[in-house]
Amino acid sequence: MPRSLRDLGISTQLTLLLAGLVVLITLVLAGVLDVLFTQREKQDIGQQFAELAIQATDKLDRSLFERYREVQILASQPGLGRADTLDDKRRLLEDMQKTYAYYAWLGLTDREGRVLVSANRVLEGVDVSKRPWFGRALQGIHLTDVHEAALLDKLLRKGPNASQEPLRFIDVAFPYRDPQGRIAGMFGTHLSLAWAADIERSVMLPLLRRSGAETLILAPDMRVIIGPRQLVGTRLSLPDLAAPGAYANGYAVKRFADDKRYLVGYSKTQGYGASPGLGWTVMVRQDLDLAYAPVVRLRHQGMLAGAVIAALFAALAWVLARRVARPLGAIAESARRIEAMDTDRIDAVDAGYREIGVLRSALQSLIGKLQANQASLREADRRKDEFLATLAHELRNPLAPISAAADLLGMGRADDAQQRRLGGMIARQVRHMTGMVDDLLDVSRVTRGQFTLARQALDLRDVVAEAMEQNAPLAAAKRHRIDTLLAPEPALVLGDRKRLVQVVANLLDNAVRYTPADGRIELALAARDNRVLLSVRDHGIGMSSDLMAHLFELFTQETRKTDLSGGGLGVGLALSRRLVEQHGGTVTASSAGRGQGSEFVVSLPALPAGADAAVPDPVRTLPDPIRSPAEPTLDTQRGQIG
Repeated sequence: MPRSLRDLGISTQLTLLLAGLVVLITLVLAGVLDVLFTQREKQDIGQQFAELAIQATDKLDRSLFERYREVQILASQPGLGRADTLDDKRRLLEDMQKTYAYYAWLGLTDREGRVLVSANRVLEGVDVSKRPWFGRALQGIHLTDVHEAALLDKLLRKGPNASQEPLRFIDVAFPYRDPQGRIAGMFGTHLSLAWAADIERSVMLPLLRRSGAETLILAPDMRVIIGPRQLVGTRLSLPDLAAPGAYANGYAVKRFADDKRYLVGYSKTQGYGASPGLGWTVMVRQDLDLAYAPVVRLRHQGMLAGAVIAALFAALAWVLARRVARPLGAIAESARRIEAMDTDRIDAVDAGYREIGVLRSALQSLIGKLQANQASLREADRRKDEFLATLAHELRNPLAPISAAADLLGMGRADDAQQRRLGGMIARQVRHMTGMVDDLLDVSRVTRGQFTLARQALDLRDVVAEAMEQNAPLAAAKRHRIDTLLAPEPALVLGDRKRLVQVVANLLDNAVRYTPADGRIELALAARDNRVLLSVRDHGIGMSSDLMAHLFELFTQETRKTDLSGGGLGVGLALSRRLVEQHGGTVTASSAGRGQGSEFVVSLPALPAGADAAVPDPVRTLPDPIRSPAEPTLDTQRGQIG
């Protein structure tokens, strides 16, 4: 049995190494994808609950407005104030009640609050002047929130039923007038809460496929008006939702009195039209484990897929390791025989790949030289030294510009101009590496929602000018002409100057980088329909349809044959789009195909009129179109699509 890893054969070691790497990469990718996709799935589910709550509040507000308007129109009917007989008015009220079935009671009072006549004679002769709805109507408040009416409850029941819940009502009342236009009394209605229950049931229809999903309608004091039987009438402890400054709608995870955690979508009524609304809150809730069950299934599927992929790649690693190890084993056996003086040649090996043949020939040559004389050994040693020197040289290549500049500065013989040039070269290399790190950090912050914009009123012409300055050296080096078409009036937006410069500079950098030398780039800026539009169009190599489909995704690039130094991290356009979206804008791209050029259009909300005074700086003069090449430098510049 092998005592250590070194005792294992190369086939086993390669298999273990490759399989371990595959498993590690699979686990890392699975973890990253799990975080990204499960968080997105949870947000989508929460948004679904919030949308259902918003739909319900909209239905409630609109329906209550209709009831409000109905009563207002009914109160203005001429027949209510005429000196007709009470029987005529009663028949009129009863006809109204048949037409509007949600009204459990309709009645007319005199100015002192005594019920003169009502549908079906309910409460006739009763003094209602102390009832809230009567007093509030006198004050011009025509809606009264949910309440129980014991006397009306008793009179409206068809028969005794002790188990039946008490009837609850919403009061809507308006004054009615006599033929002379004077207030004759109040036209009051008790709107049955069954009206709101019907709306609640209509909202529940999309939730039937979700086991355990419930809707609750809460009064402003968080008392449950409609919902599960055990909760009706209880007051929920949800201070963050009841606070005056709380969001009007959204979703959250909340713990209720049953000590269970629920995913809750909520929305507050706002009123509609002339109706002020009642300040209700609609909540759609589901047990958290049930709500996030799709997320758990997605995670399990991802883990299973990862395990299958890891197993497949582990098997492939074993096959590849065997294929690599077999000819190496044959060569090792020949070497053992040479050591035993059984032969002086390495047997031919059918390796199936070139490197083994090269290895065999090299070893055979080495053996011949070793057997010939000691000079062969020295030659082999020299070749080893050359190999190490070449490897060291290649490793030092990326640091050559900085190292050379540092050596020149260290000698102390450079004049001021040379020091500035060398210092500038070092600074550019550092900025280049820092820029790549900053791009990655920016993408990370935006993705995790930890990105803050320093918004201020600014003229987008200033942003364009600064971005053009940043791209001037590369554009001049490629002898490009940049034509600008800017509106004469200020293009005012509310945004983060640094980030908007970053967006425009990236679009210009792409256009400059992927347009062949002596090309033309067009930049236009205009305000239209409360939007500020900025377009960057080049006449370069264009983009394929496959690239267009994934252009704004992270790490998306396409090989650029016109500029082999393009490279890049593949985050530029993805970051630009997210920055523009953070400003409430959009970025679109178009291209007729390869060789047909590309165009990027940024659309941002224009700053409302009257905000001109908030612009901190005057508009800067744009640089002239760039024609002549810049001086050559030792450093590299960034620029890529995506």
